[in-house]
Amino acid sequence: MEAKRRQEDKLNQNFQKLEEIEACRSKASEETIAAIRATTAILKAASSPTPMAPPPPVPTNCLMECHNNNITLVAVNSSHIGEVLTPMVAFELGDVEDKDPVPYIVNKDSHDKDDSLLNLDTSNVIPRSCY
Repeated sequence: MEAKRRQEDKLNQNFQKLEEIEACRSKASEETIAAIRATTAILKAASSPTPMAPPPPVPTNCLMECHNNNITLVAVNSSHIGEVLTPMVAFELGDVEDKDPVPYIVNKDSHDKDDSLLNLDTSNVIPRSCY
């Protein structure tokens, strides 16, 4: 009889342990479900359409007219750094039979320039059209 009672006590202890394990598993499942729901809500909120970044700057081409000799220039700006236009190449348009076709190059870091192609006051250069 004593052996039977000890067996029943042992079975009761095992059932009690199983109930504790099931309670822990149930609690862990509820916590996991809550975490998944919270993560899903965060991901849905993050995936909502946000304003797109502006496109990278595109080179601007401008025709300019020089009042010194009514020379038309094509200025091609390669990029924008803040509000500063950097490097710029200017070509003279028109009859090139007697002219040197070497471009006039302005580098933002260099103040020395070759004035053999154009000798003009920059205050006399005005934009005619930009596109």
